[in-house]
Formats: sequence, structure tokens, C-alpha cells
Amino acid sequence: DVEFAEVCEGCYLGFEEPAAFEEAAKHIEWRQAMEEEIHMIEKNHTWELVKRPTNKNVVDVKWIFRLKTDAKGDVVKHKARLVAKGFTQQHG
Repeated sequence: DVEFAEVCEGCYLGFEEPAAFEEAAKHIEWRQAMEEEIHMIEKNHTWELVKRPTNKNVVDVKWIFRLKTDAKGDVVKHKARLVAKGFTQQHG
């Protein structure tokens, strides 16, 4: 007999980590996680939002989304991180 736990092993019963911002923005939990990340960036003065200069290269950013779970595998937190794509940085 196949146990229910074996069938669902590794699944979050509908809870998935989005691969893109557009996907995450559809869900309140991920939007709240993104708002929390922006708040912490501002609170810690990690960086300053400025107008994009026309004559300079700008390092792109990307959202990373992760589900934090407890020992039983239940989702306890939606975590969003805004990270710089450092590989796009150019000298000068």
C-alpha cells in the first residue's frame, strides 16, 4: 500500500516558492514578505533609491523567494530577499 505521506512527500500541498516576481505578486503572503524586505533595507540604510542615471550602468536586482518550514514541514514564514545581480556589474 502506498501511504499518503509517501505520495505527498516533498510537496507543500499548494505552497510553492515562486520563480518570478510576477508570480509572487499575485499572493498576499509574498507581497507582505517583499514589503518587509523593503522596510528592512530602508531601516538599515542598506542602499538609497536614486534616479537611474542615463550615462551609467546600473546593477540589476532580483527577488528570491523561500518558504521557511518547521520540523514537521509546515510553512511558518514566507521569506523574500532582494539581491543584486553582481555579475552584471561593469568596471567604470
